[in-house]
Amino acid sequence: MRTQAEKIKEIVYGLALGESLASPSADHRVALLAPKRIMRMRTLKEYADNLLQTTTPTPYTHAQPGYLLNPSPSDDSEWFVFTAQALMSSSTSIEDSWITLSKKRDLIRGRTGTKIALRNLDQGSSPAHSGHDNPHYFDDIASVRAVVAGILSKGSVSRAVELATKDARITHSEDGIWCAQAIAALVASLLGGSSKEDAVAVAMQQFPEGAWSARVIEKALNVAKGDASAISRALKLEQECVDRIYSYGISAPETLSLLFAHILNAQSAQELVLSTYLHKRNLDALPALAGAVAGLVFNESWIPKHFLDAPLLLDGVCIPDLKGTDLGVISTQLANAS
Repeated sequence: MRTQAEKIKEIVYGLALGESLASPSADHRVALLAPKRIMRMRTLKEYADNLLQTTTPTPYTHAQPGYLLNPSPSDDSEWFVFTAQALMSSSTSIEDSWITLSKKRDLIRGRTGTKIALRNLDQGSSPAHSGHDNPHYFDDIASVRAVVAGILSKGSVSRAVELATKDARITHSEDGIWCAQAIAALVASLLGGSSKEDAVAVAMQQFPEGAWSARVIEKALNVAKGDASAISRALKLEQECVDRIYSYGISAPETLSLLFAHILNAQSAQELVLSTYLHKRNLDALPALAGAVAGLVFNESWIPKHFLDAPLLLDGVCIPDLKGTDLGVISTQLANAS
């Protein structure tokens, strides 16, 4: 039987692994390369478009070490760690942590909504105005950060929701906050020993009646209900639920709809995680969230031992000050605080 500390480490490392194997991680990690290489990639893409060529570049290092683009944590893990450190701090509030970060906003890489919230804070807006006055109030990065709240809740759903709200309202509003609350509730319920069905039901209770998120998730659950085939399930969800009108695949309601649909129908932890890679528009947060909860959902260890046992250091892709931060240390701190 796994200890609570082992479960928490698997949440942290599962989030990192889910993110690391998704294509957006390599896209984000291109920022680690020399500016000349970054411009060369853009030029090659433009060249192919202009000449109607279907051979287009994927992230590559050329004269720099190839390991820079190996599967490794990037934005999801770094924002998770930022929130973890802020919520565990005994000397600084979560609001003050965000305000301090806003003073360095020109050095920070983040979602459009995160950058707007940092600008709002730097210009004097206070929470929750910083999250409300934000056209990307509904994106899914607050849901990733909310995994921390679920871990620190000691199994209390109400405490998880409270912590998630403190963080999410700084950058998000309405559905962005409600989805973060739902993820926090999901993680807290699973850590408390709830079945996946009960945990999803508790998560769904966080949405106001008639909320956009609730409607989108309920539709996805109905579409996927009873389909034990990952490919069949993903195809149905892609055809009937995934939005292709909006330009960015970062909607928290859609991300949670796909996550919950796969949680309730997948047969194993690995299937749950692998099924999320079939949703190409939703790869920036969906695999990370699936990786975080997969071990809890199925009460099994699914992460390869060589990944779980290796040092896992952040590279400061989004938050330069986090370069060198050890996720193993963070998981231990979270376990001690929970």
